[in-house]
Amino acid sequence: MNTTKALVGLISGLLLAAGTNASAAVIEVGDLNVIDDPGNPSDGLRYLDMTFSLGGPPLADAIANAQVAYPNARVATPAEWDDLFEAAGIITSTLASETFSPGPRVFLAREAIGPQPAIGTYDGGVLSTQLGFNFGDTTNIYTDPDGSVDEATTRDFIQFSPRLVQHMQSDRVPGGPATGFGWLLVSAPPIPEPSHALLSLVGLAALGLRRRRN
Repeated sequence: MNTTKALVGLISGLLLAAGTNASAAVIEVGDLNVIDDPGNPSDGLRYLDMTFSLGGPPLADAIANAQVAYPNARVATPAEWDDLFEAAGIITSTLASETFSPGPRVFLAREAIGPQPAIGTYDGGVLSTQLGFNFGDTTNIYTDPDGSVDEATTRDFIQFSPRLVQHMQSDRVPGGPATGFGWLLVSAPPIPEPSHALLSLVGLAALGLRRRRN
């Protein structure tokens, strides 16, 4: 186990012991949500909360905001959406990444609502709360917005509420009147710097090799 995973595991244990809200294998650490799920393709990836994209600015502006704190911040790929849902324990009728495809509005997962049966397995909005951008009872996260509600075009965002999560289309565009919208940004974990003790050992080894040559 490398230093980064060991640190994530330690933080995860401390936060869980303290009663911090955690959704399955997604661990909330400040304004980050870290996947701690061995076997998940995005294990260790840090998902930023919506702090850096309040109001749904253009993607370039949201990334620039995030890169002040996380220089390698970027928008999540479709596969990383699926990895996040898997780690959070949200079992859906269709993949989250299909928001990037043409098609109609689709419920990904929902609790049973009146006569309507449950679809998949939803977490009751836990992941939405961890992502940290709630407008009323709803969190809307842009995926591939094109400002069209035509089913022949890509869907625009994923909408979370306390009881359901769904693919949506909208005529809202980034930078417009989009209160309650944001972007899903990620940041790879930093490469741990060599410890002082390790550097000392390397230095001593180099010195010993030099003396042998002399």
